[in-house]
Amino acid sequence: MCTVSFIPQKEGFVFTSNRDEDPSRAATQLMEKQQSLSKVYYMEDPLAKGTWFAFAPQRFACVLNGAFVAHQRKAAYRLSRGAMALASFDYPTIAAFTQTFDFQGIEPFTLLLYNRGDFQECVWDEEQLHVKKLSTKASHLWSSCTLYTRERWKSRKEDLLDWNKISKNQSEIIQFHKVHMPFAATHLQERLGTHAKLTNIPLQTTSVSSIDASAEGFSFVFESLVNSTRIEKSLN
Repeated sequence: MCTVSFIPQKEGFVFTSNRDEDPSRAATQLMEKQQSLSKVYYMEDPLAKGTWFAFAPQRFACVLNGAFVAHQRKAAYRLSRGAMALASFDYPTIAAFTQTFDFQGIEPFTLLLYNRGDFQECVWDEEQLHVKKLSTKASHLWSSCTLYTRERWKSRKEDLLDWNKISKNQSEIIQFHKVHMPFAATHLQERLGTHAKLTNIPLQTTSVSSIDASAEGFSFVFESLVNSTRIEKSLN
């Protein structure tokens, strides 16, 4: 949920997400849930029971923590971001969701939505939902503002674009995320603006989730970095 890339292919795209979280909340199961319009598949947070990555035929939703700047968390929220992501599948279009859903009382987030060729970024700052249409012909990279500085995000994006000058497949992109995009305590040091060494940080990149989209449908891959879990799922 904290570093996400979108890389176009000759046909389709590869969408990949690193989850930076406490290892005790590492996901191990691909869940299924019947929403009003279709069956949805998602990796479940074992504690909150929500998700950061969900998909259905020709659709996906991915959540990153935070909006444009780091925020102070409240003691409680009306609805979890993971539940909100699943609720997006109850709407036939992205516009229907963003124009109708009640986002009040949800912690700030960046939500990436894809629905049958329509790709949009939705950023909630607790006051307003900022919606931007994204090109499926260009590469994109996101890093959660709660853990990474804007400078770190820019540096990572440059690294990704430089590495991808020669087109890469899903397996290569997953490997790049595992080797070059994992969370490190120094990233949080940068975000906090401190030179003091941070210890006992219960965070690491726990998994990589990826969708390879082509004319045949979605090919989903989940790889855990804290145990041996690997999950594959194809949707036509």
